[in-house]
Amino acid sequence: MLLYKTIDGGSSGFGGFGIGAGAVLSLLAGLVMQFSAWTTIGIHRKEHRKYFCTALIWCIAGWLCFIVGGAIAVSDNVSLFDSFTDYNSAVALLYLFSLIFFLAVVGVGHTLWIVYGGMVMLFSSSSSSISSGRPTRNPAQEKADEFLNQVRRRSDEELKTILQHKEDYNERLVRAAKIIMLERISTPDSSVSSGISDSTVTPPAEETSDDKYKAYWPSASNPAPETSSAAMPEQERFQPSSVAKDDSFDAIRESWKTKAKEEDRKTAGVQSVETAAPMVRSSKNGHIVLISILAGVLLAVGGISTYFLWYVPYAKDKDAPRTYVVANNVFLRSSRTAGIESNILRKVPYGTRVITYNKLGDWAEVKVDGQEGVMAAPYLLDSLDFALLDRVWDNNDAKECIESSKCRLAILDYFKKNHLQSGQHAWKFYANPVDQKPNTVFYPRIYNANSKYTDFVFIVGNGLTGNRVLVCYSFDDATEKPIFRFSTGAPQTGFIKNIVNKSGNVRIIFDNNESVNLSL
Repeated sequence: MLLYKTIDGGSSGFGGFGIGAGAVLSLLAGLVMQFSAWTTIGIHRKEHRKYFCTALIWCIAGWLCFIVGGAIAVSDNVSLFDSFTDYNSAVALLYLFSLIFFLAVVGVGHTLWIVYGGMVMLFSSSSSSISSGRPTRNPAQEKADEFLNQVRRRSDEELKTILQHKEDYNERLVRAAKIIMLERISTPDSSVSSGISDSTVTPPAEETSDDKYKAYWPSASNPAPETSSAAMPEQERFQPSSVAKDDSFDAIRESWKTKAKEEDRKTAGVQSVETAAPMVRSSKNGHIVLISILAGVLLAVGGISTYFLWYVPYAKDKDAPRTYVVANNVFLRSSRTAGIESNILRKVPYGTRVITYNKLGDWAEVKVDGQEGVMAAPYLLDSLDFALLDRVWDNNDAKECIESSKCRLAILDYFKKNHLQSGQHAWKFYANPVDQKPNTVFYPRIYNANSKYTDFVFIVGNGLTGNRVLVCYSFDDATEKPIFRFSTGAPQTGFIKNIVNKSGNVRIIFDNNESVNLSL
C-alpha cells in the first residue's frame, strides 16, 4: 500500500512509483502522534524545556545548512568535488554531505512543530499546577484551617467557657469553638481517636496568652492593660453582643441542634468558594486544550496549504532540469499540435533558460518565465551542450549567419564527436555578416540533388594556432538529423567562393584563388 506504479511509467515519484494509501495513512498517524507529543510539551514546558531547546537549536542549524547548501547548489562557479582527485576522499566527503543534508532536512522538518509547541506554551498556565493534577489551595483557607487546628487543641472546658462567655471573645474564635464542639458532640470518641482529651489537654501556661485576652474589649469594671488592647488587631477586638453572659451550656447545646443545618450550609458555602478556583482552573485548562487543538488544526491547514500551494510547485521547479533554446525563436504552445497558430502562447528567443519537466517524443513540457506550456524537444539543449555551442560563436555575425537550428546542431555534433573545446582561445566559428558574400559557410547540393535540405559546409578555426578545418554535413529529410560527410584542412585565409561537384570530385574554391579538391 505504500507505493503504486504510475500509469505512464514516467519519472515521477521513486523510479516511476508514486505515493500510495499506506503512505498517506502512515503520514496521518504520524501527524496525530506529533500533535499529541507537542501539545504535551507545550503544556508541561518546564519538564520538557531541554527537549524543546534542543529541537529549536536543531531547527535553526537545519535552516542554516539548508540555506548554505542551497547557495552552493545554485552557484555555477563552485564545485566542491573538483579539488578531490582521490576517489576515497571524494566518497568520504559525499557521505559527510549526505549526513549534513539528512540532519538539515530533519531540523527543517521540526519547524512547524516548534511553532505549534510555542503557541501551546503561550496559552498554557503555570506547569506546576497543571502537571501535578492538584488544584492550588487558597492562602486564606490555609490560614483558616491552621487557626481551626489550633482551636481544636483546646479542651472541652475551655471551649465551653468561650461559648458561655462569647461576648468576651471575638466572633472568629467563637465560631471556631462552636464548630469543634459540634464535631465532638456528633462523634463522642473523636477526642480519643485524635489523641486529645480533657485530662490530657494542658491549659495555657499564662492567662495572657489565651485568645480571651487577645480578643477581649476592656469594660469599665475590668480595664485591661493598655498595651494589650493597643497590640490587638481591630477585627480581633471585642464587639458588643446582646447575648447574656450567664447562658448555660445546655441551652447552647440545644441551640446547636437547631442550627446544625445552617452551620453545615455555611461550611458548604465556604468549601464551594474554596473549590471554585480549581473549577475555574479546570475550565481554563479546557480552554487551553481547545485553543491548542484549534491552533494545531490551523497550523496543519496552513502547513498543508503551504505544502501543496508553494512547496510542491517549488520542489517541482527546483528538481526539474534546465534546458536552453538553440533556435532563434521557438514557439511556446498550449498543446502538442504543430502547424497552427491558435495554441501559440509566445516566442522564446535563443539562449533562454527553460524549466523542463518532461520530454515525451518530439515535445517537452516546460515553464518559461512562470508560464507553462509545451515546446519542440529538438530545440532544447542541456546546460553542457548549450555552453559548448554558445562559446563557438566568435561574434554576433557568426551566430546570425547560421540561423537554422539544424545547422547549429550540426556544428555541435562535430565538436562533440571530435572532442573539441570551444572558446576564444580554442576552436570557434567566425563569419562575415549574413548578407555578405563570400563567407565561411556555403549551402551546396553535393550528395543528393533531390534532397529536401541542402548540404551544409562551414569553416572553424583555432584561435591559438590559426589552423582552419573545412567541414561538411547533410541532413535527414524526415528527422532533420545532421549526417557527417567529411572534414579536411582549409587555407588559413580566405572565404568559400564556390563548390563544384564533377563526377564525384568536389572542388572547394576560395576567394583568394586557393582551392581544396576532394574525392567522394
